[in-house]
Parts: sequence; structure tokens; C-alpha cells
Amino acid sequence: GIKPRLMFRPNKHHPLTERQKRFNDAVGRRRAPVEQVFARLKGVYRWARARYLGLRRNQTHLRLICLAMNLKRWAVLQPVGAAA
Repeated sequence: GIKPRLMFRPNKHHPLTERQKRFNDAVGRRRAPVEQVFARLKGVYRWARARYLGLRRNQTHLRLICLAMNLKRWAVLQPVGAAA
């Protein structure tokens, strides 16, 4: 019952049909918010590659980066003059 949700890609011999374009638009709307988070992790926080040897240290590092991202978002989303 699992359906593939990969986007279609055209090439010079096979352009996309209208149905494929609509499908890509629908998939893109679902993927965009998630892809933005990964782009921020890789660009702003330089999390393109694992820094440490071992899973534990890299998990901790990623969690700290996510904490920093969420604190930054929290500060931006707080209404002006709101007391913490």
C-alpha cells in the first residue's frame, strides 16, 4: 500500500506531462518546509558532514544545533514586549 512520492524529472527527449507537473507541485508543497530546515542546517550551521567519530557525539552535536535553531526561531516569533 506504499506509493512512491518522488518527483518526476524531464529530459530533452521526454518533457513532463501536465499530470506529472501537477504531481510535482503537490509533492513540492509537502517537501518545501522540510527541505528549508535541511538547507539551514547545511548552510548556516555547516552541518553538511559529520564532525566527530562515533554516533553519540554527532547525535549530541545535531541536537545542540537543532536547539539553537529553535531558540532562534522562538526569539523571532515572540511578540514584541512579551515577558518570558
